[in-house]
Parts: sequence; structure tokens; C-alpha cells
Amino acid sequence: EIDLVLTDVVMPGLSGLGLLSKIMHHKNHQKVPVVMMSSHDSTNVVFKCLTKGAADFLVKPVRKNELKNLWQH
Repeated sequence: EIDLVLTDVVMPGLSGLGLLSKIMHHKNHQKVPVVMMSSHDSTNVVFKCLTKGAADFLVKPVRKNELKNLWQH
């Protein structure tokens, strides 16, 4: 069972948004929280991720306490 997906927005091949879309449309995994991260924190990128179903957005570099807080919620 998957508890959380943490993925970058920009990846080779399948983009983070593509992965998010596949997860959101998969009947067994659409409830899994997906946290997107990127060094590009433009309003447009963050908005796109959140409106497509991301649970949260982190700006890289991600700090350990940010990940710890995500895992506890």
C-alpha cells in the first residue's frame, strides 16, 4: 500500500504532472496524497499542480523538517 507520493514536476520521460494525472485517474490510488516539488515555484506551476490534485507543493531544496511535517499529517 502506498502512503504518499513525492515527485518532482520536471522529470525525463513522464513529467510530474503526467504522473499526477495517472495517479488521480487510477481507481486504486486516487486517494494517495501526491506532493509535488520543484525549484520553480511560480504561481502558475503551483496552481497547476494543486488544481490537478496534488496534496501539496514543496520548493526545492526541501528541508528535512518539511518532509517530517508532511509525513506526520
